[in-house]
Amino acid sequence: MQLVVRSDLIDAGTTNLVGVIPYYSGSALDMGAFEYSAPLEFWNQWLNNYLGGMGSDINLQDDADGDRLVNLAEYAFGADPSDSNDQGNTPIQSQVTDGGTNYIEYVYFELADAATRGLNSMLTVTTDLVSPNWADGSNYEVGRGPSEVPGYTAVTNRIPTDVEDRQFIRVELELAP
Repeated sequence: MQLVVRSDLIDAGTTNLVGVIPYYSGSALDMGAFEYSAPLEFWNQWLNNYLGGMGSDINLQDDADGDRLVNLAEYAFGADPSDSNDQGNTPIQSQVTDGGTNYIEYVYFELADAATRGLNSMLTVTTDLVSPNWADGSNYEVGRGPSEVPGYTAVTNRIPTDVEDRQFIRVELELAP
């Protein structure tokens, strides 16, 4: 969704016509009941809550508290970027067997309004950490649903352990403004 200046949806002051093209004139825009927040506005609101404890480490890929979680991960998983003891909603992993196949079940928590915030998450997998070739692991997702963590959706993945000798998994995050 995009609001366009000189749109009929925005009206504070006067809407005039030049020929047949409406345009806005006035000193302020009145959104009325229609409001829209851009993804970076959510990020900035979150960031403002922690500025006092982050120093100059306020970029997405900075790690202000030295806990090995970059600020984007702290934001996505509900952690405090100024407290190295707060890891937010950490993933849960367990071993399960289903239909004779062994799996690592890996559940991570995604903000329920991630799309509105411009947050994208994707499970990625590799078999080698020396020369990793991270691949899309979205085909391992077996379900999404409500979580016990308010405001988050549980994303459940099952990675078969009978196929490769070793596998490594991670959640990649992206903020699309």
